[in-house]
Amino acid sequence: GNTQGQISDTSSFEHTLDDASEILWIVPMSNLLIGTVGGEWRMYGRNGLLTATDAVALRQSNYGCSRINPVVVGQAVMGAGSRERLLRAYKWDYANDAYGGKDVSHCADHLFARRSIGELAYQYEPKALVWVVMSDGALLSCTYMNEEEVLGWSRHDTDGRFETVATMVSEDA
Repeated sequence: GNTQGQISDTSSFEHTLDDASEILWIVPMSNLLIGTVGGEWRMYGRNGLLTATDAVALRQSNYGCSRINPVVVGQAVMGAGSRERLLRAYKWDYANDAYGGKDVSHCADHLFARRSIGELAYQYEPKALVWVVMSDGALLSCTYMNEEEVLGWSRHDTDGRFETVATMVSEDA
């Protein structure tokens, strides 16, 4: 049998989503949040434990996602839209009992014009920022503090092009 903390081949299972879209990413939150080309899903077990015999998948939206790995920012999952032209924050909406996908790039459309998202990274210290590398080598940052209703965007210029981004905590931070 399967003991707690161990996974065996008998622990695996298959589950087909209604739209049969390819799964692009899975993020573990209080439920599994699943991003596909055709939309966003949450998967959970009715008794609080997801198992092969107790798996429920519910569509959360039909926005669609990108292959770009999303980032977790507090209680939200931030990911690129299906055409990589906008950034959405998927956060649990208690009123609707579902994850809502809010476009957090709408207030900075000028920073996303004629380019697409290439990569995301999240920095939580010393200031919480989502870093976004764009297809033309531009680097953007997003300050997102949902609880305080703070959302802001900045562009960071250099003499060259940004190709990738990563974050780490410094001892001096």
